[in-house]
Amino acid sequence: MVMKEWLRAYVPATPSARTLMVVTITDAVGGGLYLSGSVIYFVDGIGLPAGSVGAALTVAGLAGFLASVPLGMLGDRIGTKRLLIGLQAWRALMLVALSFVTGLPGFLLAAIGLTIAARSVSPATQAVVAVVMSEKDRVTTMALMRSVRNVGYSVGAALTIPIFAADNPSAYKLIMLGNAATFVLSVLLLLRLKVPSAVPLPAGRRRFPQGVRDWPFVRLAMVNGVLSLHMTMLSVGIPLWALASGAPTWTVSLLFILNTVLTVLLQVASARGSGHPGFGDRALRRSAVALVACCVIFAAASLGDQWVAVAALTAGAVALTAGELLQSAGGWELSFRHSPADRRAEYLAAFNLGPAAIDIVGPVLLTAVVAYRSPGWLALAAVFAVAGLLVRPAVRSLG
Repeated sequence: MVMKEWLRAYVPATPSARTLMVVTITDAVGGGLYLSGSVIYFVDGIGLPAGSVGAALTVAGLAGFLASVPLGMLGDRIGTKRLLIGLQAWRALMLVALSFVTGLPGFLLAAIGLTIAARSVSPATQAVVAVVMSEKDRVTTMALMRSVRNVGYSVGAALTIPIFAADNPSAYKLIMLGNAATFVLSVLLLLRLKVPSAVPLPAGRRRFPQGVRDWPFVRLAMVNGVLSLHMTMLSVGIPLWALASGAPTWTVSLLFILNTVLTVLLQVASARGSGHPGFGDRALRRSAVALVACCVIFAAASLGDQWVAVAALTAGAVALTAGELLQSAGGWELSFRHSPADRRAEYLAAFNLGPAAIDIVGPVLLTAVVAYRSPGWLALAAVFAVAGLLVRPAVRSLG
């Protein structure tokens, strides 16, 4: 009943909005399964060395980065709904393949295929939202989808508990197959989604990517990408720094739960006012301030005993979450506003290159930050400060 009232308060009561929410939570349950159990399956279920898994996933990440803009161009040509359906179906196929591979070559091919599709799903989904939702509701819809997605991730992660409790590597295949099933369900749901027909680009204009050659737009995408480093800070930086600063290992779980709860409760609120002039600019600059504060607080974690570390990590995680919420809302608003309607899928894919690049370099960067301890965190704070100062000129250059 609470969830129903929550949805009614923030989402227009349209069939399209309801379908998007159900697709989002379905995908997220599968995503929670995958994120929580995939690496264990690759190492214990397939029997691959951990180093080989990491190298293969890095190669797959690069492939996904390179393919995202061409796939965005394809979406503008065939329609964003068709592209999203195709990506979801392809992800299901690759997950089935991963459940049957027995060696590194097959794993590498399936991982590349899966990552190419996975990297393009986010901008393709955003492009679908741009088509089916009114301009004033787009950012709020994206915010609610992200909030709902975090709930789905938690449910998916919980579903891995009985699978791992069985302590049978063969049972780990259920992680891949269960995720594949969620994508099949997403395809069936998306087939019901009513999308207004768009006027396709003339063939001659579709041949060359425009988004990656629009330098002011790319510059904004890169600034936004730097601020999106919060994702790697959460997944890599916090666990490593908790260990290095002497905090109890349970602190990591506490901080992940805290981040999830705050995101579920506050992501929609962070998008309020998204229809007002200058919203995206302000949101990104405030995100930079929050991330600077986060890094400074994290730097203090090694200055006392383990309880000082716990307190600093907790306070820093709250600031990190604030930066995450503001960056997401600001990035959505700016990318919607500055992507031309006839090339929206391509431009949104180009905008996604910033976070995609950070996903690739972020783990190495955060490892170095933790290695240099408090000075490393202060140096990262300076990076965020510079990014915050670059937001306004980047936005102004777009007119």
